[in-house]
Amino acid sequence: MGLSVSASAAIVMIGFVLVFGTLYPAIESSQEIKNEARSQWLDWRDEKQNAEMSVDSVEYIEQDTRLNISLKNTGDTAFAISELEVLLDGVYSTDKVTGYVVDQRIENTDIWNPGQDLNLTLEEVEEEIHRVLVVNEFGSEAYHVKGAE
Repeated sequence: MGLSVSASAAIVMIGFVLVFGTLYPAIESSQEIKNEARSQWLDWRDEKQNAEMSVDSVEYIEQDTRLNISLKNTGDTAFAISELEVLLDGVYSTDKVTGYVVDQRIENTDIWNPGQDLNLTLEEVEEEIHRVLVVNEFGSEAYHVKGAE
């Protein structure tokens, strides 16, 4: 009876080693994926918290049916200009953006760095606008109401 108990204990121990040997890599891999996702989420959250901008002025040029919006990146995060969304009086109008200039001299860029000004030009704006909302890729917004300057 002594040999059978030792043999069964050895078989059970070998079974534990095999089971834990296959489970450990799977658990560690899932833990690594979870930690990486959390790190990415924390980075995104920090960027969102530091993603601030403001509308400096809105100018409507009636004879050209053009609207010029001057913005300032007041946060600590750079934005992709192509990711900005524009709403005029509550109507999605990003497709009317025909040009932009960063710091009154840089035209061929998609990066809007902290502290820089951005001038958006929208064409085919048929009437004077009372409310302008610009939203960046992080969901931060800059809002302007005519007469509330």
